[in-house]
Amino acid sequence: MKKTNHLKLLLLLPIILIMVLIFIFSSENSEDSSKTSGVITDFIISIINKDYDNMEENEKLEYRDKVSFVIRKLAHFSIFASLSFFMLLALINLMPSYSYLRLSLMSFSISSLYAMSDEIHQLFSSGRACEIRDLLIDMVGVVFGILVLLLIVSIINSIKKKDNKKEV
Repeated sequence: MKKTNHLKLLLLLPIILIMVLIFIFSSENSEDSSKTSGVITDFIISIINKDYDNMEENEKLEYRDKVSFVIRKLAHFSIFASLSFFMLLALINLMPSYSYLRLSLMSFSISSLYAMSDEIHQLFSSGRACEIRDLLIDMVGVVFGILVLLLIVSIINSIKKKDNKKEV
């Protein structure tokens, strides 16, 4: 196998790592999952709200719940955006003869199927549930990741075209 083919296969590494990370997070029981997101929530609250410690206890709980909810949903969105981004990047490099539309649909399909399997997997983790809302958030993240990479590719291609015109 050529050296360039080895480098192209390295593009699969972020996909595998993200999938493993998703699997690990979904394997956590509800208590451990809450602890994980709780650490992140506390850190973000300390950054965005300097008056948090001066709030009444019931206000703190309500505020923390709202921030935690947003963080958990952003985590769903961002991890699946990352998955589809790297999935499409790998597909573009491994299958250069395919159209971007076809590769985008492949990335969407694979990433969305993984999101579905992830939600089903959570049914087998104590205290966790399969939520359609989370699946929809995951799939919006999938679309976002694809669109971001297509935008980057479009910008790079337009820069290359401009450079080629200057050379002629």
